[in-house]
Amino acid sequence: MTTNLRPLEALAVPILPKDIDDPLTAIVQTQEFDAARQYFEAYPPSSLLRNGGVARAIIYLLIRAMRLRRILEIGTYQAGTTEVIARAIRANGEGHVDTVDPSGGSFIENVIAAWGGDLSSRCRFHLMNSMQFFSKAVQEQRSYDLVFVDGDHDFESVAFDLQRASSIVVPGGFVLLDDADQPGVREAALRFLADCPDWKVLGRLSAEMLRQSSIIEFDQAAMSVEGTALWCLRSPDFIPLTNRLVTFGNSPFAGEEVHGIEFKIKPNALPTRSGALHYKVYLRALPNSYSGGLVPLEYAVVGEAPIASLESGTDRTVLRFQNPMQQLRGLAHMSDYSKLVEIFLKYIPDSASPERLSIIDRPTALAMPRSE
Repeated sequence: MTTNLRPLEALAVPILPKDIDDPLTAIVQTQEFDAARQYFEAYPPSSLLRNGGVARAIIYLLIRAMRLRRILEIGTYQAGTTEVIARAIRANGEGHVDTVDPSGGSFIENVIAAWGGDLSSRCRFHLMNSMQFFSKAVQEQRSYDLVFVDGDHDFESVAFDLQRASSIVVPGGFVLLDDADQPGVREAALRFLADCPDWKVLGRLSAEMLRQSSIIEFDQAAMSVEGTALWCLRSPDFIPLTNRLVTFGNSPFAGEEVHGIEFKIKPNALPTRSGALHYKVYLRALPNSYSGGLVPLEYAVVGEAPIASLESGTDRTVLRFQNPMQQLRGLAHMSDYSKLVEIFLKYIPDSASPERLSIIDRPTALAMPRSE
């Protein structure tokens, strides 16, 4: 395949404070942004972003300035924007991009291969829809610094992609939504932000973005970066547990017993909290092959634990079950099964407590009792 690939070069990048809250607004005020905008004005030609020079420059410089390493793109089309992402990752010296699309197949694979090894090795194309990929990503416990959502633009599809993206983006990570002038995209974002008040929408016009209707003319629609069709959402630097159900998806599990769950509490958060954690945890064993007559197994434990009953260590906090899940212990043919654990949590505060409990990472199954 012939290609008009530009020489690989690292564009100048603005230096931003590590703790900056809104890097987008800072980036567009820099000389480096003007240079990147000109560089990407008509390149790559297969990228369909609105006001492409500005949009591509923002994506490139956000990845560079914030040192983002793990990127997920939903909606590949002809891999034009994917190339911009791969160039930013290469310039940073580390990282990769997963790009997902149910169509394109060998055409997209050939486009990526034509970039050459130093660039194409940073990218992996997944020929599947976003539902298939997110299920796989959750099970494999993948996490991303940035998720770029540019797939189907109807409300239901964007709402799904946004919800799943929020579950695998790291604390303090970013979700970029393209075509945010379209009603389905805008409505999905507005509802998500209403349900998740700890998330922020970035941009100089962020307050106006939240006030506007989901049905609006493009030239009147406020965006994270003016002139583009991008909304940029940023996750909090912790995982908030509230009275809104949080699910952490199926995760591989190597043990035979589950005695509880453990997680890391945000520093200084636990001693001032009361109330209770409500939980439901599933332990599943799925046959690796159905030819041997084995059937799927599923067990669950449900309950609540007063915050005062949590065992707080130096780096991990443990919620221990009153009745451990031991149904798989000693079960015949266990090597013929794949084991999974799925955790659901709610934090219900008492009347004198703050409305959220902040944890720093995903909870994991406690396979065996800890030695005292």
